[in-house]
Amino acid sequence: MKSIFIHIGYHKTASTYLQKHFFPKLPVNFIFLKDKKIKDLLQSRKFKKKTFLNWLKRKIKKKYGSKNYSLTIISQEQLSGHAHGNKKINPKIVAQNLKTAFPRAKILIVIRNQLDYLLSIYAYRIAVKGYEIRSLNQFLKEEGKQGLFKKLEYDRLVKEYLTLFTKKNVLLLPMEMLKNSPQQFQQKITDFIDLPFFPLKTKIVNPSTNLKQVINFWRPINRSFKRFLSLLRKLKIKTNNNYQALRFAFYWLKQKTTPFLNLIFSFSNKLCLTTYPQYQKMKKRFKTSNQKLEKLTNLDLKKYSYPLD
Repeated sequence: MKSIFIHIGYHKTASTYLQKHFFPKLPVNFIFLKDKKIKDLLQSRKFKKKTFLNWLKRKIKKKYGSKNYSLTIISQEQLSGHAHGNKKINPKIVAQNLKTAFPRAKILIVIRNQLDYLLSIYAYRIAVKGYEIRSLNQFLKEEGKQGLFKKLEYDRLVKEYLTLFTKKNVLLLPMEMLKNSPQQFQQKITDFIDLPFFPLKTKIVNPSTNLKQVINFWRPINRSFKRFLSLLRKLKIKTNNNYQALRFAFYWLKQKTTPFLNLIFSFSNKLCLTTYPQYQKMKKRFKTSNQKLEKLTNLDLKKYSYPLD
């Protein structure tokens, strides 16, 4: 474990693809950070470096034995904060704890056009994982107040990592590059961590929807499922792992069904952000952030149609 490379997300930026179909195929120790206690530790103001490093060493030894590599990749999109940007996770504290643990680590941050992100996270909560029941406008209004828009001002967190780890050790990539030029996206990463490049197939993971009719199909079902869970709790009827098994079964059903619904309702109109009453104000907020981000990184976001004009 001589060198450390940390992928912090963001959410909905092909993180699952990287974790399942890219990082594991590289000649590295790949650790997907899913242990709740360790994630909580990284989010704590009372971070214990030794505890974290010992956990990581045990994890690598268990997975790779004596054949472990000199480079270790750690990946977890939650390191960039909560998917909705709420205060459950402070990503700047996480960044500071990562600096304490690995002063010379290299950092990968993948971003996405904020307007696409908002539609994607909403549709994901409706049609794939979650039982969201709010309209898009209500979702944006309430989650925006809780921190979602602030989370998508990427310059805030990127500046923190550039300050902590220096510009040469932070790689910022737009997810749109993966769509437009998969090999360029992959090679940017392998070059950054000094590994030989060999192209890997890309794959869409966790497909969702952008169709209004599919959203309208799931919202009342989500409402019924939410009421069902509430009833079980009131009646004190227990299921395995505090209703987790039941929720995951529901999510599995949605994951299997939504692709078929996309075909059935392919004629449907698409979700649209412009009906949101504060759309122009929100877009201006992202424009200001993206302009700052370009200055910090010299990244051409206009090329990928990010809000800039």
